Amino acid sequence: MKHLLCALFVLFSFGIGCAQKLKAKNQKYIVGSWKISKVDSKEASGSDAEMILAFKKDGTLDAISGNDIKTESGKWKMGEDGTSVSVILEGDELPLKIVSLDKNTMKLDREGSIAEFTKVGAAPKQAKPAKVKLKGPAKDIVGTWQASIGGENNAGLPKQLVQFNADGTAWTQNESNIATWRVSDDGKQLIVVSKNEEKSDFSMSADKKTLTINNKRMVVTLIRVKEKLSKPEPQKEEPWTEPSYPAKKPESHVTEPMPDGITDVKESELIGTWKVISIDSDILEDRTLVFNIRADKSFEITDNGSVERSGKWELKNNRLSIKDASENANNDFSVGKNNEGQLLMKDHYGTFLLKKQ
Repeated sequence: MKHLLCALFVLFSFGIGCAQKLKAKNQKYIVGSWKISKVDSKEASGSDAEMILAFKKDGTLDAISGNDIKTESGKWKMGEDGTSVSVILEGDELPLKIVSLDKNTMKLDREGSIAEFTKVGAAPKQAKPAKVKLKGPAKDIVGTWQASIGGENNAGLPKQLVQFNADGTAWTQNESNIATWRVSDDGKQLIVVSKNEEKSDFSMSADKKTLTINNKRMVVTLIRVKEKLSKPEPQKEEPWTEPSYPAKKPESHVTEPMPDGITDVKESELIGTWKVISIDSDILEDRTLVFNIRADKSFEITDNGSVERSGKWELKNNRLSIKDASENANNDFSVGKNNEGQLLMKDHYGTFLLKKQ
C-alpha cells in the first residue's frame, strides 16, 4: 500500500508540473498582437480579417480594427492547465480552447468555430494616445452637436446630441455603442461606421458653428454646443435561460366504487393471466384484451396478442392502480368479487368480468 501511494503521488505531481509548464509557456507566447488570418465560421464577416487582438502582459486586451482605431478593451486570463484562455470584452466572457500556440501562430476554438492567428508584433504599450492632427472640414466636425431634423415628416422629433472625437470615434446621447467616423478626401462626405459594421454616407457642409448633413432621405442640421457627452458604458447582455415549466401530471382516470354485494379482493387473488369480458355492453367489439398481473407488481396488457401497455400495479382499498412504464398515464379500476366468487373490474367505460386463463 505504501509503495502504491508513493507511485500515485509521483504521477499526480508529474501531472501538475506538466500543466504548470504548459500554462507558463502559453502565457508567455500569447502576449503580443495577433491578426486573424482565417476564421472557420459561417458568422464571420469580411471585417474580421482586419481585426487584431493585442494580449498584454498585465492581463488586459485590446481588439483593434483594421484602421488602427481601438474598438474594444477587455481582459484575458490563461486557464489553470494552460489549454484554454478566457477573454472578457464589454462584460461578456468568452471561454476559448487553445488548439495550438507557438511564437508565431495560434489557433483558438470557440464552440467548434476555429480562428487562426498570425503574430504581427509585440503588444502595444499602455501610453497616452497621440493627438490626431485634423485639417479642414474634419477639424471643424470635432466637438458636441445638437441635432434638429428638418422636413415636414420629421416635425416634433426630439433633439439629439452627438459627439465627434478627434480619435475618429463618435457616440450619441442615450446610446451604448461607439461608432467611427471620417471625412472623404474631397471634404464633401461624412462617413460613419457603426459597431455592427453598418456604413452610412452623408453629404456635408460644416463650419465652426453649424454642420449640415444629408443622406438623400432627410436633412439634419447640427449646432455646436459646449456640453460634453461622456463615453458610453458597454451594455452587458443578460444570458438567456430556458424557461421552466411545471411537469405535466400523468393522465388519471378515477372510477366509481363497486355496488353493494361485492366483496374485497386480496393481492394474491389478482395474480395471474385474465381475459377481459365486457358485461355492460360490447364496448370491446372484436378486441381480445388480456391482463397479465404478476407477483413482482408488474403488469402487461395485450390487445389481440400485441402488447399495448406495461408497467407497475398496486392494490389499495379495492382499487387496482396501473401505471405505465413511461409514466404518461395512470388508470384506476375498482375491483371485487361477486356472489359466485368471480373477479369483477370497473372503470369509466363500464364493468368487466376477469376470466382466468
